[in-house]
Amino acid sequence: SLAEELKSELRSHLEDVVLGLLMTPLSLTPSYSGKPTKALFEAGEEMDGIDISVFIDILTRRNGFQLAKIKCAWSKPAFFAEKLHKAMERHGTCEDTLMRVMVSRSEVDLKKIIAEFQIMYGKSLQDYIVEDTKGHFEKILLGLCGPY
Repeated sequence: SLAEELKSELRSHLEDVVLGLLMTPLSLTPSYSGKPTKALFEAGEEMDGIDISVFIDILTRRNGFQLAKIKCAWSKPAFFAEKLHKAMERHGTCEDTLMRVMVSRSEVDLKKIIAEFQIMYGKSLQDYIVEDTKGHFEKILLGLCGPY
């Protein structure tokens, strides 16, 4: 079988990840269903090292939406910085995503998102906006960002 073939070719944690992805239907794992972010944090804070089995279990048994929720709970500024970056990284800016994130987070944590964006991508969000947008749309987005 494919699982046996992979098991003979792979070793250690990689084997566990690949087999977990191959053999496990995407669903909530009952032991972590309420607090997967807390379980990941605690598994990473073990005194004797990282409890990799918790990471493998959670990350191989979740669908994309569930993993996005975990990522957002882990760090909202990083989650939204990534959304903004993806909206501008390719040819053709996703203006809907830019506007939705910028407006919805402007009175909540946009300053933290701007700072996290700089850390994650080595360039300011404002610089990306200037390069990817123009006209009134650019001015609105820069106005939401505040001075830089």
